[in-house]
Amino acid sequence: MDLAWLGRVDGDLLVVQMASGDLGAFGLSLGSSVHRDQSLFSKVLCGDLPSLIPDVQAEPRTSSLPVVAEFGIRSYAATPVTDAAGQVYGMVGCVGRQPCPSLRQRDAGFLRMLASFLTEFVIDLRRLWDERNAVWRQVREVLDAGGPRMAFQPVADLITGQTVGVEALARFPTGLPGPEELFADAAGAGVNIHLV
Repeated sequence: MDLAWLGRVDGDLLVVQMASGDLGAFGLSLGSSVHRDQSLFSKVLCGDLPSLIPDVQAEPRTSSLPVVAEFGIRSYAATPVTDAAGQVYGMVGCVGRQPCPSLRQRDAGFLRMLASFLTEFVIDLRRLWDERNAVWRQVREVLDAGGPRMAFQPVADLITGQTVGVEALARFPTGLPGPEELFADAAGAGVNIHLV
């Protein structure tokens, strides 16, 4: 499989929180979301699909799903992750760009074991998600206010007086953390690309 992931179910979305592999090869990044409608994850969650699909395009129930073509998925394995109260937190799984005929029930057992292990960490994952959402709200405030505004300041050679460069300074609305802190927080939450 090309990509392993952990996603949090948030309403009708599955939001990618952690991943190992090349998210970009599937057109995804941390924080990307997949809508429940016509998705593989929702069909696995409600029991309409098995947790392992060795060849998604050969399976009549999945071959015509838009998400299969959109993300170039050929093999899929996923299982729900629940919290300590038994409520669905999200899904853990993996996807491949090629069929994976070697997928067997023992692999489904491994995924269930991994999901069970993750149950103990869901509280920490929820905390991380809340922190990421707080940073994203701050970034949205900056963007909604038309920022960050850029100020350009010449850098002069003190001997010749000639401009030798330009320093770009990011200006943010008042009431938010300073640029250095907000850029660092945004990078840590994986949303810094929206500030550049």
